[in-house]
Amino acid sequence: ATSGLSIGYEHRNRKLENIETGVIENLNYWDKELMQGVQVGLRFDKYFAPKFFGLGVHTGIYAGYYSLEGKLSPDGNDNLSFQDIRLYIPLQGIYRLDFSKNIGCFVTYGLSADIGLYSRIRLKNDEETGTHSNIYDKAEWSNIKRLNYSLIYGAGVQINHLMISASVDKGLLNQSDDASFRISENRDIRLSLTLMF
Repeated sequence: ATSGLSIGYEHRNRKLENIETGVIENLNYWDKELMQGVQVGLRFDKYFAPKFFGLGVHTGIYAGYYSLEGKLSPDGNDNLSFQDIRLYIPLQGIYRLDFSKNIGCFVTYGLSADIGLYSRIRLKNDEETGTHSNIYDKAEWSNIKRLNYSLIYGAGVQINHLMISASVDKGLLNQSDDASFRISENRDIRLSLTLMF
């Protein structure tokens, strides 16, 4: 088994699907379509013997911090800031191809889980200033769920002890409490840099 210390950057978005018409559109976070974040954590890779077949399992545990600033209405004076802290745990199959002792590439495919630890919205406008904490599972804050499961696939390269990888996630858990709509939360891109031990 090999392990490493990883840092990553990612974009997340939400898709709204009308069940009746099948129309899919971006669901804004208060006039913003993308939310950015950073992750730090530990990566673990285990390859099956014999190693030259290149097959193995990839997992890890990461803490992510995501933030966004926006408005409830484009022309309003209602300033919002949103922070979210989550655990991210992937479980994937990995296939690796080594070109030499120090250089190789790999692809991954599997599932991931996001577990919300803390969320906060700060609202400031002419009438109200306030902070709302742990807003998970509350419909008035766009159905942000504490748990989300995703299909994830990615690829990367490793040069000596340095690993560079990219992946995308497709959310599998419906975030909407309305039976006529489906909301999925996805990662457009996740880029990570890992120092392997």
